[in-house]
Amino acid sequence: MSFLSLIGFFFVIKFFMYFILFFTGDSDFELWWYNMFSNKLAHAYTRDDGKIYIVYHNDTLKGKVVWITGASSGIGEHIALQLSKSGSKLILSARNKEKLLQVKNHCLEISGGKLSANDILVLPMDVTNVSKHVSWFDSVINHFGKLDILINNAGRSQRAKWEDIELSVDREAFDLNVFAAINLSRIAVRYFNQIGSGQLVATSSVAGIVPPPFSATYNATKHALHGYFGALQREKVHSNIYVTLLCPGPVFSNFLKESFTAHPGEEYL
Repeated sequence: MSFLSLIGFFFVIKFFMYFILFFTGDSDFELWWYNMFSNKLAHAYTRDDGKIYIVYHNDTLKGKVVWITGASSGIGEHIALQLSKSGSKLILSARNKEKLLQVKNHCLEISGGKLSANDILVLPMDVTNVSKHVSWFDSVINHFGKLDILINNAGRSQRAKWEDIELSVDREAFDLNVFAAINLSRIAVRYFNQIGSGQLVATSSVAGIVPPPFSATYNATKHALHGYFGALQREKVHSNIYVTLLCPGPVFSNFLKESFTAHPGEEYL
């Protein structure tokens, strides 16, 4: 077998495994591998409601300061809940302060005494208001004295026919799903450069790899995240600054109810 044939063979195997995981694992290959074989780090379990949760067994994340945008519901909320069990100190951000306070209270309840009220900062924000990003970032540093991990999770999906989408919707979606995350992350990276370490996480989607129909703008925003953060991954490969792209498949949340459509201000029904 020639060298090129060998490379082609490995690519076929890789895509075959991704195809199987699409139907069985609801994750990318790297996440599946860690869930299956990194028992020292975590294990996944299914609750009675049918949802899958990951529980961490070591103190890797204990005391880490983690900022989560889009933390009032869905993926962001459950990331916060799991991190609270590990003893991570949290900054919870979204537009709805009441929901953030509910998430904070839930995190305190399930933290097993690892966290106090002062260990969870509720920081309401509209991430698209990029002019306030620096002041919000300063608020985090002033409260905790540091930031270890920024999780860019805020975003909205979309349901619309390709030819019906107004350009203003494209701009609005990119402002929320892409430019807000990039601007906040650049502030964080400059800070991480100063202290010598840190981690950025961005919630992308399987749609950022394989674009499904009737979500053209959403797909494009997720592709854009891969372009931006993929470049950063390679630029920081020899540093202590790490970049993680999460690519979940379908999730149980209110994500669809708040989707963009083809027209600005229109609700998805």
